[in-house]
Parts: sequence; C-alpha cells; structure tokens
Amino acid sequence: MIKEKIEKCEYQYNRILLLVGKFGSGKTKLLQAISKSYNYPYINLNLTLSERLLNLSNLERSVLELDDIMTDIVNKNTSDVVLFDNIEIVFNPELKRNPLQLFRQISRNKTVVISWPGKYENQKLSYAEPHNPEYFEEKVTDLTIHNLSEKEGT
Repeated sequence: MIKEKIEKCEYQYNRILLLVGKFGSGKTKLLQAISKSYNYPYINLNLTLSERLLNLSNLERSVLELDDIMTDIVNKNTSDVVLFDNIEIVFNPELKRNPLQLFRQISRNKTVVISWPGKYENQKLSYAEPHNPEYFEEKVTDLTIHNLSEKEGT
C-alpha cells in the first residue's frame, strides 16, 4: 500500500508522502523497511542538516541558504525517491522557515517520503503542542498523507 502511494506522488506537483504518527508509531521502522526493500536513500535529517548548519552563522542560515542545503541533500542522491526521518530540526524557530514550504520546494523533481512526528486531523497537519515554541499547524489538502497507527510500522 505504501509503495502505491509513493508511485502516485510521482504524478503530483508536490511529490510528497507524509507518514504521520506520534512517537512509537513505527515511522522509523517503516522508512527503514522501505529503504531496504526498494533501495531508496534513508536520510536522518536532524543529523545531516545539523552537520551542514554547524559552521554557519545565524546570518548565513537564511531561508535561501537552508533551501540550497536541502536541495543539495536531495540532489546528491540519484534515486527518484528520498526518505526523510527525524525531521524535528526544521521546526527550530531560529531557522525561520515553514517546514512544509521547505519540503514542497525540494519535492519538485524527486518524491520525498517524510516521517512526520505529529498529527493529521480534519485536514490539519500539526507538530508539537500550541504552547511549544516549535508548534506548527497548517491546513493541508495538496499532499499525500498516510496516518500510522501505533502498531502499523512495528
């Protein structure tokens, strides 16, 4: 079922599949299984992006710079599908970037499958709780979304 959703994304403007679930729902195990089965690159975004941002000043971490770094991360892989796990870094308020807009930007030429640590209810995608500085919520109708149950990915 996931493979069909990934293939469907190829024909969409924003080639994104969001695997949405809370901590422990099996998103990482599912992404790793997809990576192994189809030889898609698996990227731990927290690790990869933080390594790239480490030597940049706050000024250099501008929106343009972040877009360029993300595009470079995606384009380094020859696969038409890239898997992103551990994406919490993109919610950092210091980056001053809408996470979904960032992913939409990099999904024009490749399909990106993203482990989204949050909820999707009533066409609203969210991350964290409203009192958290990293809180994010947006109405989403243009992306393919797969809600994970607690046991689906295990």
